[in-house]
Amino acid sequence: LMKRIFWGMLLIMIDFGITNGAAFFDLLPDLLGVLLCLWGMAQLNDVWHRSKICGFLCFYAVYTLADLIICLLGIATSFTMTIMPLISNALMLYLTFMLTAMIQHMEKDRHCLYGKELRISWILLCVTQCVTSFVFLANDVDKLLGVFGSAQWLAAMITIFLMVSFLISTALWLSYLFLSARQHEHGTISNGSHEQSVSAL
Repeated sequence: LMKRIFWGMLLIMIDFGITNGAAFFDLLPDLLGVLLCLWGMAQLNDVWHRSKICGFLCFYAVYTLADLIICLLGIATSFTMTIMPLISNALMLYLTFMLTAMIQHMEKDRHCLYGKELRISWILLCVTQCVTSFVFLANDVDKLLGVFGSAQWLAAMITIFLMVSFLISTALWLSYLFLSARQHEHGTISNGSHEQSVSAL
């Protein structure tokens, strides 16, 4: 169950596509990732999680469908080029926050699911995502950093550092989510085997 959520988040958080002029075709579509997350969430036994996250995932599915259509049609406006990427990043961060909170909530009644590590990696992910978005959207970055001397070189170094930090934080969060999913699956199997043993007795 949790493995489906992991694979869904992997599709959402990793973008790899083909560009043809203004059109963009995502080989790892976010919509498929959202649907996988919905499938996994719907089969969890925790009503608290489903009530809080499934509604948001339905909204996210509609948004990703609209974004997919816009990319395929190659609609290039100031809104689609600047505002929509910000909205996508914000929705992704909120979803990762909700999943992190869900796993921490699940830890209260079960074994370790790496909730603390997920929280720390999410904070790093949030900070690097916000700063990276600001740098890429800020106008005249060279002028903003001009007081440091070689602004162009400094801006390039800062941009590379932020991109690497964002990739590392994304990989960390996904890694801990995978470990959490594997631990949850192992715990579910163990509980099921224990219940069958009790029933046999």
